[in-house]
Amino acid sequence: MYDYLKMNDYKLSEVYPPLEKDRIEDFLEDYEKYDDINLQKHKSLDDIPEKVQKLLKQVYIGGVLKNKPAIKARFLQYKLYSDEFSEKKIIDEDVQEDEFQIDLILEDEIEDNIVYPVFIVEVLDKKLLYKIKKQVNNFNEFLKKKNRSNKKKKNSENYKPVEHVYLICGSIDRTVALDLERLNSQDSDFKFECIIEYEDPDRNFNDDDLIIIDDTEIRGFNFGSLGDVLSVLKNMKGKGRYTIYSKSSRGFKKIIWEGYIYPKKIFKFL
Repeated sequence: MYDYLKMNDYKLSEVYPPLEKDRIEDFLEDYEKYDDINLQKHKSLDDIPEKVQKLLKQVYIGGVLKNKPAIKARFLQYKLYSDEFSEKKIIDEDVQEDEFQIDLILEDEIEDNIVYPVFIVEVLDKKLLYKIKKQVNNFNEFLKKKNRSNKKKKNSENYKPVEHVYLICGSIDRTVALDLERLNSQDSDFKFECIIEYEDPDRNFNDDDLIIIDDTEIRGFNFGSLGDVLSVLKNMKGKGRYTIYSKSSRGFKKIIWEGYIYPKKIFKFL
């Protein structure tokens, strides 16, 4: 994703959306030699111990750390501005039951009682895909039992069966795409959506460029594609006509996109 040698040229304060200290401390709990770090006593993330900065830059700036905690950390950043996920809230994390283990459970903020299991995967292969399928079936059975129990209680939630499952992947085995297509074309109760970490090779800006949206400047390494930039624009500004510029380290400024942003929701399916 990024030139490892240039990673330290950038500051953690340049990561977008701005990193939250509480979330970073949760992330550091997965690393024993960092789990005693108290970030709250530092005014800025640029002032935290160098060894922690090095780790976080590998996660958020370079993207060179490819383990499960790092993939999850980057996904949670992406979720904050993504069209797909910005209107879904996290209701549970690291759910560990005998019959299923789910990394995140999201709930739709518009449609009541619709939940989305999220599985964070380093490398998705056929064996793991079918293991996840079984776990989602078990999770649906769990929801049915919970709904039956909730009928006896007043004002209790009644969750609908899972219809959509997200697989957030560092990479996938080249043959698993056929299995995904096969599973999604079958008469199944739910569908998989696989989202892979990716940087568009035809991106019309560089990592060290400043992306300029009105009076906001965001470093280019935060975005894998122009589509990511447009998602930020939609969430930041809403509908209207806009021009987005990039500015190189030498000060050269160019237009990378101009056009009209439509409202997030034009039609609603009933």
